[in-house]
Amino acid sequence: MSENMSVRDAAEQVIRDAGTPLHAREITERILAQKLWEPQGKTPAATVSARLYSDIKKCGDKSRFVLTAAQTFGLRESGAKSSLAATPPPAKPAAKPLPPAAAAIYSFTDAAEKVKRA
Repeated sequence: MSENMSVRDAAEQVIRDAGTPLHAREITERILAQKLWEPQGKTPAATVSARLYSDIKKCGDKSRFVLTAAQTFGLRESGAKSSLAATPPPAKPAAKPLPPAAAAIYSFTDAAEKVKRA
């Protein structure tokens, strides 16, 4: 039990001990119960979730973590399957060009006057 353990190391230990993917809240509760990490902020579950998401984003297929469902993380080494691979990101709608009149540049005051008159 080390209070100096990183969030990622603590999460890895907790998920490995569970043997199954866990929701970020459950990971956090177990980390805190085992005193593996001492949070600095008021929302430790948000911190855990953010750190694991950022590890996955930064490291990609080399991350030790896999997002298996919304805010649910598993370990790649245990064969957890990523929900990201099965679900492509939603397509962004094409931007519509502005009509010529809307493309004009207004000062803040002029824009406020136009809105006020509308």
